[in-house]
Amino acid sequence: MGGELVGLNDALVLLPYSPRLRSCRRHFYRYMGPNKPVQFHHPLIEQATRRFLKAVIKNNENINGNLRK
Repeated sequence: MGGELVGLNDALVLLPYSPRLRSCRRHFYRYMGPNKPVQFHHPLIEQATRRFLKAVIKNNENINGNLRK
């Protein structure tokens, strides 16, 4: 119900217990589970960091806006 009030019906943490929630948790665990070391996610983290730093260099007055991208 809380998700419906704020328009976040599909947020994982606000889903009611159901087969859909179990499926979402299973997929989330597969991607972020304990068997996936940080090295697996390192390229994505590095790419996002580079993009952020380039944006900061380009326009350092709008750091808050760059953080939200």
